[in-house]
Amino acid sequence: MFTKRESDILNLLVQGKTNQEIGDILSISTHTVKAHLSLIYSKLNVKSRVLAVVKYLQIKKDDETNELIKRKTNCA
Repeated sequence: MFTKRESDILNLLVQGKTNQEIGDILSISTHTVKAHLSLIYSKLNVKSRVLAVVKYLQIKKDDETNELIKRKTNCA
């Protein structure tokens, strides 16, 4: 669903990083960070950082739950 760069940015958003901090950490401009955020918001169908983080964490939790179920099913 997300590119590697989008996932990196989302993980930094979860940590509460600003666009400037994200750009500095990933060695990209704040303009590029904003462009990635726009694509992320579109994919998540949200309009804010907070909602993007909430939805991303829900998706990660669901993915982890599905992986656990898959492992348990394969072990049975």
